[in-house]
Amino acid sequence: MNEMCVHAGHLSCLTILLEAGSSINQQNKRGHTPLFVAVTGGHFFCVQHLIQAGADPNITAGDTRTALFAAAANPIPSSLSIVDCLLDTATSAQQVSQQPEAHVNSSQRQLTRSQCAPVF
Repeated sequence: MNEMCVHAGHLSCLTILLEAGSSINQQNKRGHTPLFVAVTGGHFFCVQHLIQAGADPNITAGDTRTALFAAAANPIPSSLSIVDCLLDTATSAQQVSQQPEAHVNSSQRQLTRSQCAPVF
């Protein structure tokens, strides 16, 4: 998949590539998947689209970070919505517990919505 498309947050380009059969979980040289790139760029709607298309949020990058870890560490405003979306997609409790910096306590977990929706 064209990394620049996801990195720049071009949802229409992402849609075209997915419809053309691009690999949704293909990792680049750094081990980043399209979902990981969208997360680090803060592109909520690309993250949402990739999750709905079946992207695996538990794939680890070359440095062992998951998309959830990257989202939790990202200081940009859309990160809360992205964390919320990732938590809603059956990210295993084991993945969260292996990365204490990304741990979400029970009071924070109550913020999770049943649908991935932006919180801007």
